[in-house]
Amino acid sequence: MHLARLVLVPAVAAAAVVTLAVSPAGAAAKPTASLAVSHATIATGTAPAFSYSTKHAPKGTTLYLQRQFGSKHVWKNVRKLTHASGKVTAPKLTSLGRYYYRVHGVRKGKAVVSSSAHAVYAYGNVSLGRLCAVYNGYTCNSGDDDGTVEVGSTIFNYQVLFGDNTYPSYAHELRFASTSCRTLSLRYATDGNGQRDSTEVSYVRVVQASADPVSSHVASGHIGSLKANLDGGAFYLDTSTKDGWSIDMTGVASCWSSSGKR
Repeated sequence: MHLARLVLVPAVAAAAVVTLAVSPAGAAAKPTASLAVSHATIATGTAPAFSYSTKHAPKGTTLYLQRQFGSKHVWKNVRKLTHASGKVTAPKLTSLGRYYYRVHGVRKGKAVVSSSAHAVYAYGNVSLGRLCAVYNGYTCNSGDDDGTVEVGSTIFNYQVLFGDNTYPSYAHELRFASTSCRTLSLRYATDGNGQRDSTEVSYVRVVQASADPVSSHVASGHIGSLKANLDGGAFYLDTSTKDGWSIDMTGVASCWSSSGKR
């Protein structure tokens, strides 16, 4: 004869199963906000554009697009947002700089939601003369800068007079450990006295820590040019001439800071 066995489930275990299966009643979803920048790099005079989205903001929440201002990085409203999600354009940025934006929601004077901050870089032109002054090297303060020289049949206006190293030895005219500039465009020619040396050749190069060098050279009586794309890291501007004459140079960089530094 076989006897039936009765298996009892402890009351505590059964209660635990029931508890895991049931969600807390009336739990409110946490408010969230996100912001995406259409173009993180723009030219000065351009209005930054964004798309944004918010979810689960309490009724009565007012949403704003905010930007940081001043050295204390104070958040201020720049646009009121009338929908929970959409697109928005901020006021134009008229000065070089790195600007941070976010979406921020308030209700009854209290913050209820904020997105993470996103940077927009406003680029503009910075002269070679300005970069030279920031670097403060000897050749930038020799008193021979800002002048004109006759090159062939052209009057060439230059900002800086550089070096007298004899090729293949180069002088390091500018040295930046890092830079806010994305391009450097140069025009150059052999200095006035060197123009009478028909065999003279001027050499210019930009050397970077994580990119191949960009170089150019030009014979006496002609104007040379060079354009380098900068990667934001360290870069040198080097010059040399075949017979040791100086080089007259002008140029402009596209940067998001007026110093050219990051």
